Amino acid sequence: TGINRREGRFAAPANRIHFLPRIGAPKLMLHGRYDEDTSLNAEAEPMFRLLPEPKRLEVFEGAHVAPPEIAIPTITGWFDETMGRVEG
Repeated sequence: TGINRREGRFAAPANRIHFLPRIGAPKLMLHGRYDEDTSLNAEAEPMFRLLPEPKRLEVFEGAHVAPPEIAIPTITGWFDETMGRVEG
């Protein structure tokens, strides 16, 4: 997901651009460098910049959906970092 040119047509109270800076929970964006749906430079990165810390943008070599061998270690690593490692 990202910010695109259509965002301007929504009224401020309904525009997600105004909500992005209010998201306090840790955020992980996993984005494909060759995403055919959402441009990394024009849409995903501008959205990422609006998000407050803690946040991380992980760009993988691929398209819209990260394969499990990339997504699972990236997401579980992020959970371990931000929420603590699960022992057991």
